[in-house]
Amino acid sequence: MILLWQWLLVQRNWLVAEEPALRPLMSALCGCEVTWPREPDSVLIESSSFMENPEGGYTVQMRLRNTQHHPVAMPSLELSLTDLQDQVLVRRVFTAQELSGKDHVQALRDVRSTLNFDLDDKVSKRITGFRAIVFYP
Repeated sequence: MILLWQWLLVQRNWLVAEEPALRPLMSALCGCEVTWPREPDSVLIESSSFMENPEGGYTVQMRLRNTQHHPVAMPSLELSLTDLQDQVLVRRVFTAQELSGKDHVQALRDVRSTLNFDLDDKVSKRITGFRAIVFYP
């Protein structure tokens, strides 16, 4: 029974994602927070673009896709802006809230996000590329 209880505690987020009706029961049984499962390999960056805005500043557009058959937690995004030698000039982390305002990505669905920000002029003149990585803090 103890092993079963431990397994339920460890798997509570996944179980609730698979069967949402279990959320109140699992929360009451464990007395803990039940969140969406964090599955970093399940959220893929389907497309991304980085561009300068005509009005000033920069925009990154992304489309993230959940490849699982159940909802997963919305990840954070690390954006690295690079120079000609592929050296990182600026690294910025965008939280899940900044990406979509949602705490999860529906099963087999995608989320589109547009992020606007400003950069120092000295740095912006040297930017030639970017890298984006999704992760869970």
